[in-house]
Amino acid sequence: MKKYEVLYDWLYAQITHLSDSPAAETFAAGLVGPAQDEFVTLTETLRNFGAEVAGAKAGRALLGRWGEIAVALDEFGRRFPTFPDFRRDLLIAFCCVAGWLCVNHAPVLDAADVDETAFTVHGIPGVELAPAWFLHENARQPNESLVVFDSRDLATFEAGLASAAASQELAFAFLAALAVAEPVVTCPCAVVKKSNPQLGIKEIEAFVELHLAMAGLPTHTPRRISRTPAVVDKDSVRAESAYHQWADVLRVLSEYNSRDELLLKYLTIYHVIENLMFKMPIVDLERQRNGSMFSIRDFRRLYDSVSLKELPALEKLFETAFDLHATSVVKYGKLVRDTWSALVAAHGSAAINSALQRLGYEKSASDFSGQRVHGNYAKLVYIVRNSIVHNKETEFHLTSQSLSAEISQLIEEFLLPTLEQIAFGMIGIPNGKLWYGRKELVLY
Repeated sequence: MKKYEVLYDWLYAQITHLSDSPAAETFAAGLVGPAQDEFVTLTETLRNFGAEVAGAKAGRALLGRWGEIAVALDEFGRRFPTFPDFRRDLLIAFCCVAGWLCVNHAPVLDAADVDETAFTVHGIPGVELAPAWFLHENARQPNESLVVFDSRDLATFEAGLASAAASQELAFAFLAALAVAEPVVTCPCAVVKKSNPQLGIKEIEAFVELHLAMAGLPTHTPRRISRTPAVVDKDSVRAESAYHQWADVLRVLSEYNSRDELLLKYLTIYHVIENLMFKMPIVDLERQRNGSMFSIRDFRRLYDSVSLKELPALEKLFETAFDLHATSVVKYGKLVRDTWSALVAAHGSAAINSALQRLGYEKSASDFSGQRVHGNYAKLVYIVRNSIVHNKETEFHLTSQSLSAEISQLIEEFLLPTLEQIAFGMIGIPNGKLWYGRKELVLY
């Protein structure tokens, strides 16, 4: 195709289809009253634009009203979305990019050829958060360039395109690809090289996601939450308590409150729990020494205590915490069991079991009711943490994309509130298990 053919032929054919075709006549006949009048007005506007397009092609001139054509097509699409074979999204993208090309490059519409088969357009439904406009122009291999666009919202698309930087050659290749795109293509879209055999949709989406990630762009919609921490007893906090020993943990809790992405928030509260589980054996040894100096033998014992594997250390922490009083009459273990019972009552055992199975946890909803539930609780806390931070081929990887409603409920309504209760309770009220007995440790 010649440059002037790329710029004008497909657009003219599409405008004619909308305004002066058997399909347009049939569609108009099915309208009545104001809708028919509006259709006539819009098609007349498009017909006039079509004449300008034909004139620009005949004179090898640059059209200057691309933005107005895009607005008219957008209005047509909003008013008559059921018009047959109306390729609204691709037409909007075509007009906006053509207008950008004419303004930024003022190309000479000579007889130079543009290969309309170099690139193809594909819908990329698996890329959850595709940008309105993204471009990577490969300087070494131009056919490895990539354009991602979503023109469903005209204003957003125009704003994204405004800062574009592309060569004239790539812009023409983009327009040519739109002109020969398959009718079923819908936004968001990617324009990639044509290959033989043709790339599959999963390959294309992975190619797109890699480029977006390298550009610092997200491709997912994170699960966001806003919550005030579940604290059981704020009134027992006393100014004279030695809270300075928790200085680092208090900063992590500040980070926790500042975060609103569910999975990141979970990891942050886990960091607090991790601090508690490794502090507990140190506190135990410090209290055994009763203020006397630590010896080399003590350090060896201390090393053995904190070198426990993470899950056993977590189980030991929760066994201790569950037996401490959250209030004068209720222990933390009962709070955890009651919160679990409320979760099951609200969503049903089937939903909870589905979440546990998805996480690879062999327990069921009925396994959190016994007096020694701390072991099951510790394993669940640990499995969710591993599912977020590990990315082994053989393990379930918990991301915003794989986060089901059931797992989200499990974290939001059970794990976060109970971990908050334990974390703030252990820090807020002095106890002999996690608080040093003295302000300073004496080392030998």
